[in-house]
Amino acid sequence: MSLGLVLRNAFTNLAHTFTWQDALDILLMAFIVYELISLVMRSRVKQLMFGLVIVVIAYLVARAIGLRTVSYVFSNLFQVGVIVLVIMFQPELRRALEKVGSSKIKLNLFDNTSELMSEWQYAINAICEACEHMSASRTGALIVIERGISLSDISNSGTIIDSDISANLIETIFYEGSPLHDGAVTVKDGRLQAAGCVLPLTTRMDIDRDMGTRHRAGIGMSENSDAVVVIVSEETGIISLARNGNLQRHFSRATLKDLLVNELIPEPAEKQPLLPKIKSLLSKKHTGEEKHDE
Repeated sequence: MSLGLVLRNAFTNLAHTFTWQDALDILLMAFIVYELISLVMRSRVKQLMFGLVIVVIAYLVARAIGLRTVSYVFSNLFQVGVIVLVIMFQPELRRALEKVGSSKIKLNLFDNTSELMSEWQYAINAICEACEHMSASRTGALIVIERGISLSDISNSGTIIDSDISANLIETIFYEGSPLHDGAVTVKDGRLQAAGCVLPLTTRMDIDRDMGTRHRAGIGMSENSDAVVVIVSEETGIISLARNGNLQRHFSRATLKDLLVNELIPEPAEKQPLLPKIKSLLSKKHTGEEKHDE
């Protein structure tokens, strides 16, 4: 029997026994593995995982060469390994669960896409203009932009404003004589939600010494949510941006705008409402046009 015939018979048998439950099982496991890999690839988790691998290798070597005391200690340590991992990865696990819990599944039957995009474009322009001015005047600023995960607890720690956003308003809030200039402002759906908000500080030890509390708060906020945090240094005027626990520095007005547009305004194809899509497909079927979506 040829190899080709063997493979064809194997695939035929697999096709007869493969069910939709198997497909769903594979898809779910692929999603879980992908999320775990994404979690590990973040710098802080990667270092912890590297240390964990060293501990496991040390345990296997100790067992192989007969070090009974060391093996006993490691085996008892592994019994509580799950609890240890939960403690070590607490910020990352919390952010992942919050992301799952706050996932927005919407049937957008009304086309408000252009209005929302216009609000975000106006807000981004105002933020970039304000940051450029505050950078030139060495005015410290901390702007937290909400995305998928709700920041209501952060907004409630400050003074609720809930107003249209403008460059003058942002600059007034962070003016040194303002009573709200020491905290952060939060932005939601293109509107300024609150000012004078308190943010969690990062516990990382690998941050440059020239970055103070404002930068640590921005990184800490990005570690505990999917928010984008814009930071203007009071000492140097450098514009920085924190997201996913990482800090990028030395932004200009133009580069900051490009990044915020990419982060906050999805591609038009992703934002197309459901009802026009359905109408388009039905129209194509009715007229006999091609059924595939251009």
